Amino acid sequence: MDMVTVESCSKSYKKNKEVILALKNISYSFKKGIFYSIMGPSGSGKSTLINILGGLIEPDNGKVLYFGSTIRGDNNLSKLRNQHIGMIYQSFLLNENMTALENVLLPTYINHSYKSIDNVVRCRQILQELGLKKRENHYPKELSGGEQQRVAIARALVNNPDIILADEPTGNLDKKNEEYVFKLLKKLSTDGKCVIVVSHNEKILKYSDINLELEEGELREKK
Repeated sequence: MDMVTVESCSKSYKKNKEVILALKNISYSFKKGIFYSIMGPSGSGKSTLINILGGLIEPDNGKVLYFGSTIRGDNNLSKLRNQHIGMIYQSFLLNENMTALENVLLPTYINHSYKSIDNVVRCRQILQELGLKKRENHYPKELSGGEQQRVAIARALVNNPDIILADEPTGNLDKKNEEYVFKLLKKLSTDGKCVIVVSHNEKILKYSDINLELEEGELREKK
């Protein structure tokens, strides 16, 4: 099943009066139950692509389909992101004034698919599954880098998304925690999620089912 598809998508930016082409007429379909890695040199457009897939930015040309359909309107796109897409970033993007539990709870406030009374229970369960049961009342500054990333992953998973997008999720982690994150993402794909990860770390090749390479704005499968 196609979860997210880009059709003839291009994206360019202007820098010092120069037009930089980040993506060049890209077409590709990402399917359910597959772990995709996207690699390429710095500046090749990887983050641009992951943000287009997440509906955070629009392509200059082409279109993005979710579950075979285009999504129109800001409200519909926001609902899609909240209920069907989980995003994980290298820099964690946690709220420093909230505990681990409160950070994970954030996406549930605007998702009416679950009863609010169940949200705390679900968040605590996810944190426990990620080995953070004893850290749920700690603030980000009181957590290690690996723990902060696991909180960010819990936040991405709390609404049970179909599509998981990760932009350099192990860039700030030690070897033990990067292996943990890759194994977790692999498990999520085997559980039926569509997992798409941008990474410079070649260790991801051990876990991904399909490796994609982005270079000079063009996306291709790497054998």
